[in-house]
Amino acid sequence: MHLIGGINNFQALPIRKLWDKDDDQVLAFMRGNLVMVFNFNPVKSFADYGLLAPEGEYDGVMDSDSERYGGFGNIDEAVKHLTQHDELYAASHLGWLKLYLPARSVQVLRLRPASAHRPTKHKK
Repeated sequence: MHLIGGINNFQALPIRKLWDKDDDQVLAFMRGNLVMVFNFNPVKSFADYGLLAPEGEYDGVMDSDSERYGGFGNIDEAVKHLTQHDELYAASHLGWLKLYLPARSVQVLRLRPASAHRPTKHKK
């Protein structure tokens, strides 16, 4: 698979659970710089669904709702996802990653290297 082909020994990287919400039937895992978000809910899609993830900018690299996989194409693949800062989780370097999650779908996002998404500092 092209997503993991360039990552040396991908299968040896630890898997980190980011989110697990039984009520919504949503799971999210991270391995290396890839985040996999699953919505197993058979009928409910979620707009602006928030989950805690390492702070930064994420690129969508695969979503099962894409028309090329037989989906409806409801996710704009050009959108860059930025985590929203939350002072409560700042010490852990976590922020809220907000996504549209269609029912019965999976998305894979790639965390961009820190230098690629470093915010510009504004003078006060």
